Amino acid sequence: MALKGLRPEIQIFAGAMEERLRANDYQGHGNDGNVLGYLFPRLIEEIGELGKQLTMHGGADTRVTLRRAADAANLVMMIAGACGALTH
Repeated sequence: MALKGLRPEIQIFAGAMEERLRANDYQGHGNDGNVLGYLFPRLIEEIGELGKQLTMHGGADTRVTLRRAADAANLVMMIAGACGALTH
């Protein structure tokens, strides 16, 4: 899929995803593609953090909400990659 013509919301969200990946580069990606043992439990944890943010603050702090959502989305992307769905 070509990237030209992406909706503005997707551009913003993709930018947030990249920002969060870069912010966490120091942690490495020690999951070795272990979807069930590492990535999926981390996704559940991140979704919990997003849910907590929404429950406690109703998404009012948009910066934090976007960071939490981007963290969850990055894990979804890593799961897709670990399953081979992101190959060209």
